[in-house]
Amino acid sequence: MRLHLPFKLVYASVLRVYRYLARHQRRRFDQSDILIGIGFLLLITVITQSSKLLLIPPSIDKTEHFLNAIVHCVIFAFAIKLCLQKSVGKARTVLTGSFLSYITFACLLWQINLNIQYFYLLALFVTSYLYGKDKDGHIENLEKWLWSTLSITLFLYFQTSLPYPIVSQSWQSLIIFSNAFAMAGSCLLCLFCISRTSLANWQRLQHTERRQKQTLHNIIPAKLCNALMQREIQQELGRENSHHIPSAIIEEHDFCSVVFADFSEFTRYCSSHPHAHVIKMLHEVFCTFDAIANRFQLEKIKTNGDQYMVIANSKLTLYEQAQIALAACQFSLAIKTWFQSQNFKPPMNIRIGIASGKSVSGIIGSDKPAYDLWGTTVNVAARLESQTAAGSISVCSVTKRLTEQSLLYGHLGQKELKGLGKIKYARLLGKR
Repeated sequence: MRLHLPFKLVYASVLRVYRYLARHQRRRFDQSDILIGIGFLLLITVITQSSKLLLIPPSIDKTEHFLNAIVHCVIFAFAIKLCLQKSVGKARTVLTGSFLSYITFACLLWQINLNIQYFYLLALFVTSYLYGKDKDGHIENLEKWLWSTLSITLFLYFQTSLPYPIVSQSWQSLIIFSNAFAMAGSCLLCLFCISRTSLANWQRLQHTERRQKQTLHNIIPAKLCNALMQREIQQELGRENSHHIPSAIIEEHDFCSVVFADFSEFTRYCSSHPHAHVIKMLHEVFCTFDAIANRFQLEKIKTNGDQYMVIANSKLTLYEQAQIALAACQFSLAIKTWFQSQNFKPPMNIRIGIASGKSVSGIIGSDKPAYDLWGTTVNVAARLESQTAAGSISVCSVTKRLTEQSLLYGHLGQKELKGLGKIKYARLLGKR
C-alpha cells in the first residue's frame, strides 16, 4: 500500500496539469503559465524522489526526509498560487530559492554522496532560462548570475565535501541509481519544455513578422517597403546621431495613369446621417473600390475624406502605355457603374478625373512616414476630377489618344485649370 501512495500523488499531479493545459489551450501562454508548469514539474520530482525513501530499511529514521519533502511541496504549491495571481517575480524567486533549499537540506540530511548535489545543475540550467528580460525590456543579469553562482557554488561544495559511501547495502546502490535517473529525466523534461516553448515563440515571432510585412505591403509597395525597413535598420544602428535627417525614399514612374474619384453631394449625405454610419459607408465603398483596383492591377495610393486615389503603372505587370491607360479607364468605368447602382439616401453621385504621364512616388517624413504620389500628372488628374460634372469621367488628351480604339469619348475640349493653364480633356462615355 505504501508503494502505491507516491504513484497516486504523481498521477493526481499529472492529471491536474493536463486539466490546466486543456483549459488554457486556446489562449497564448505567458510567463506565469510557464512557471506553473515548472512548479508542477518540481512537485512531481520531489514526490518521485521521496518514493525512494520507501526502499530504505525501517531501522533508519526517515522522518526528517519526509518533513523536508512535505515542507517544500507546500512551498512549491504556494509558488503556483502566486503564478495564478500573476505575481511572476515573487513566484520565480520562491521556486528557485525553495528548490535550492530542498537539495541543500537533502544533502545535509544524508551526509554522504548520493548524487543529490547534481540537481544543482538542473537549477543552474533552468535559472538561465527564467531570467532574461523583464516586462520593461531590462536584462535581468543580476538575478540570473546570483542564482547561477549560488547553484554552482553549492554543487561544488557538496561534490567535494560529501564522502562517497561504501556500497555495502542494496538500498544505497538503489538510491544512487535513482538519483542519477531522476536527474537525467528531469533534465530531459526541462530541455523538452524549454525547446517546445522556444520553438513556439520563434514560430509566433515568424508569424507576427509575416503579418507585419503583409500589412506594410498593403499600405506601401513592396519595393518601397523594403527600402523603408532598411532605412529603419540604418537609423537604429546610427541612433547616437539624433540630428541626422533620414533620407527620402523615392521611386520615379516614366509613365503612369492617375485616377482621382470623389463623391458629389457628400456634405449633404453626412448631415443626414450619424458620423459612425458615414464612416461605415465609406469603409464599404472603399473596400469595393480596392477589390476592383486589384482586379485591374491598379495600386491604391490613399484616401482623403471621400476622395479615392489610385495609379496604374508598369510595375504592376502592365508594360505598354496603352494597357496602363486602358486599365485606369476600365477601373473608372467599373467603380462608376457600381457606385451609381447603390441606393444612397439622400442620393450621391461620383466624379472621376484621369491623367497620364510622368510622376514620382515615395515616402517622406520620419514620424508616421506617409506614402504619396507627386508630379504634374497628379495635379492634372486632381484638377480634372474637381471640375468634372457629377456622374462623369474626364480624361486628359494623352489618355484619350492611347485608349480611343477601345473606348468611346465625347468631343475633345479645353479647360483652364488652376496653376496648369489650358488642358485638353475629353469625357469618357464607355466601352466601344
